[in-house]
Amino acid sequence: MSFNYAKEEQAFLEKWRKLSAEYIGAGMTIEDTWEMYNFDRELFCKERTYIRHNQELPAETITEESAESSLVNRYPGLTVQFDEAEFSGRFAWIEAVNDSALAGKLKALSAPDLDLLTLIAIEGYSQADVARKMDCARNTISKKMARIKSFLK
Repeated sequence: MSFNYAKEEQAFLEKWRKLSAEYIGAGMTIEDTWEMYNFDRELFCKERTYIRHNQELPAETITEESAESSLVNRYPGLTVQFDEAEFSGRFAWIEAVNDSALAGKLKALSAPDLDLLTLIAIEGYSQADVARKMDCARNTISKKMARIKSFLK
């Protein structure tokens, strides 16, 4: 996602030239037209800020194209590469964790907590999906995840 400010501003101003003529032709006062312009201008600026400060995340799996992603290149410590075929059990992913302190804390988690963490972090379920699967409230899952996060810090 990119935002070419000069191009987008030119399109915005052109659109507003047409709109202001239409609004004034329909009997709207100049003050009301300016209020609408200022509102749209503020929205335009907020959209620009949003686009500048947000970047699309790369795909779940890293391919040659997504390896070029600036996020992957900038934060290599946040990526983990492993072959799922190497894992013998459901919680074998813990062995792929490079940080020994974190791996030790993960191994100290109870089986239900490890199962919850695996469902959300490894298998990609949302908290709402896990709550439905475990037949409990989403808030319960949220609290359990907060407790796990606190334990792992």
